Amino acid sequence: MSPNFGLANRAVQFLLDLPGVRHWGRFVAGKTRNFEPISEEHSAYWTTSYPSQAVSTMADAVRAVRQADLSAIQTPALFAFNEADRVVRADDTRAVMARWGGPVATHLLLRGAGDDAYGHVMAGDIFSPAQTGPLARRISAWLAELDSERPLAMPR
Repeated sequence: MSPNFGLANRAVQFLLDLPGVRHWGRFVAGKTRNFEPISEEHSAYWTTSYPSQAVSTMADAVRAVRQADLSAIQTPALFAFNEADRVVRADDTRAVMARWGGPVATHLLLRGAGDDAYGHVMAGDIFSPAQTGPLARRISAWLAELDSERPLAMPR
């Protein structure tokens, strides 16, 4: 759900992809990344302050996916994302989907009133509570479809 295969802010993505960012990035971004919670629940249940080094770890994972042979992955995948996500790029998600070797299903998430202002956290009580039930039903239906397509094991 809302996978990160590239940040919407291409300038930040570019910086994160520069050689040695792990060593010099904290001098640009600071030692810690902080943001203001949107509610008491957000403050209680989410991390709102973490070492900026964690962003380098995330960038490493994104680069690994870009370089991976995704066509070798035969596992079915459901990609649930918002085309208007302001945190990650939907076109990068679509590019990964096109390289995926197994069956791919898509569920487009549409930001509604009361949902995450960035269109990224598209389910859950804190950011997008109205999306949680419909998304859970879509995931359940996808899993049931996979289960119905699974070949029956033949007794020996």
